[in-house]
Amino acid sequence: MKMIQVRKYRGKNVGVLGLGATGLSAAQNLAKAGASVSAWDDSSERCGLAIGRGFSIKNFAQEGLGNIVFLLVSPGIPLRYPSPHPIVELARQEGVKIVSDLELLQEACPTANYVGVTGTNGKSTVTALLDHLIMKSGKTSQAGGNLGNPVLDLEMLGPDGTYVVELSSYQLDLASNIFFDVAIWTNLTPDHLERHGSLDAYIRAKKKIFMGSGGSAIVGVDDKVSQNVFDDLVSKGDRAVIPVSAERPVTGGVSVIGGILYDFMDTVPASVMGVTDFSQLPGTHNWHNIAIAYAAARVAGLSRDVFVKSVGSYLGLPHRMEKVGLYNGVAYVNDSKATNMAAAAKAVACYNKIYWIMGGRAKKVAIEEVLPVLSHVVNIYTIGESGREFKKNFGKRLCVKHSETLAKAFADATDDAMTDFNGGGVVLLSPACASFDQFENFEARGVAFRELFAQLRQSQKFTRRVAGTGVK
Repeated sequence: MKMIQVRKYRGKNVGVLGLGATGLSAAQNLAKAGASVSAWDDSSERCGLAIGRGFSIKNFAQEGLGNIVFLLVSPGIPLRYPSPHPIVELARQEGVKIVSDLELLQEACPTANYVGVTGTNGKSTVTALLDHLIMKSGKTSQAGGNLGNPVLDLEMLGPDGTYVVELSSYQLDLASNIFFDVAIWTNLTPDHLERHGSLDAYIRAKKKIFMGSGGSAIVGVDDKVSQNVFDDLVSKGDRAVIPVSAERPVTGGVSVIGGILYDFMDTVPASVMGVTDFSQLPGTHNWHNIAIAYAAARVAGLSRDVFVKSVGSYLGLPHRMEKVGLYNGVAYVNDSKATNMAAAAKAVACYNKIYWIMGGRAKKVAIEEVLPVLSHVVNIYTIGESGREFKKNFGKRLCVKHSETLAKAFADATDDAMTDFNGGGVVLLSPACASFDQFENFEARGVAFRELFAQLRQSQKFTRRVAGTGVK
């Protein structure tokens, strides 16, 4: 299969603002398709990387936008709050169109099928699971966006193929002309307010996934905001709207009740399967993800039999409830992707006797969402910028150690878990915070956790070898 090329802009001047993964991907794609690309990033290091790849660097703020037909803006660039990037403001003043890579994808591949997935939590799992299910059905699927590859790095698809695209609020905020045949909304809790300025602005950005009329919307309705979104979509009548719940039966939708997946989409409700035995998808929040993926699979034309046969072979995503291993009866779980308290609370709910490593760059230091499941936790080990404040907030309820670094927290949690001779403990990294105070991203934080476990296992092997020789 051939890679996407946005040929519409061959011979035309285009601009790219922001040279992270998305910006570089777009610049490379446009250049290969024959466009004349000028690019800029406020980071001199990224500009240097782009120069090394043959791109023309232009400080639009100083040199002007010239005669570019559009400015592609990377998701990390602020559009409005706390203030728009100066080059974004310049584009608006000069009437230069601002576009996203997603819009270029849909221009290049207009006949493909598009499934968009957004929400505060669960969107990566739903995206990856749905991609897995489509491929297991024998159809062609490509997954990317906020999960994995930038969309312009994917392969070109026609009417028989489906793009499953995970969308952050940053990406949706950029979009002005997109359409999804199946638009999925998993849930919503306050997040990224430092980018959007308010909860209402965050919700408005997310709701862009329902742009246009036609197609289907699948909405998780287990929180108040999402229920309101569902009700609003039903009242507008622009799409067929399917509710999903892991808490109650929903008319015309899909539910998980008592660990059983039920289909209420047809006239006669049907029990589909049990969902409690998938070790790669533990907890009620993942049951909810399974239900959303089932609803999307049905809308996309997959049979119930294909779903039932295929969901068990899904392997899960790294850094999301990832079981790293077992050491002396203690399980180690890497949930580094949990960058807010709502996500961490769902992880905590899945286990008992938890030695919880948390902290980092907090979006807000609030613990209310985890309080209902705090009885699952034995001790807490805080790290990073917010560690001392979390220690103060949790210290009234549990034993809390401010370990400062992940390596120290790992050692502290391991030592404490090993003193419980009944065993069965879980050392859980579920930070409830962003990683940027100590790590480049949540992936790097999760990899560091894995490496610490590997060192622990290696030290155990060494100890056993020495013990076997009689050396002391």
